[in-house]
Amino acid sequence: MFAEHLADVFTPNDATIDHEISDFLANNLATEENIRLLTPKQIKKEISSLTIRKSPGIDQVSPTMLKELSQKGIVMLTYLFNAIL
Repeated sequence: MFAEHLADVFTPNDATIDHEISDFLANNLATEENIRLLTPKQIKKEISSLTIRKSPGIDQVSPTMLKELSQKGIVMLTYLFNAIL
């Protein structure tokens, strides 16, 4: 009975392609030319603007921890953020 329910709920998606969506994605995705990478100076500026009295997020990284980062830590965050872009 449970297996039948799962089979009903988890059926494959329709395999047809919505051409309007695929055309939009093909033409409007960010390209390397229009993505500006972040600099350590920008990261440091944003970290310095954080309020210390705020609680940490789900990652448990507090503003105080970020403000205590060394220059090498700032550079590593810059690499990480730019890799995400």
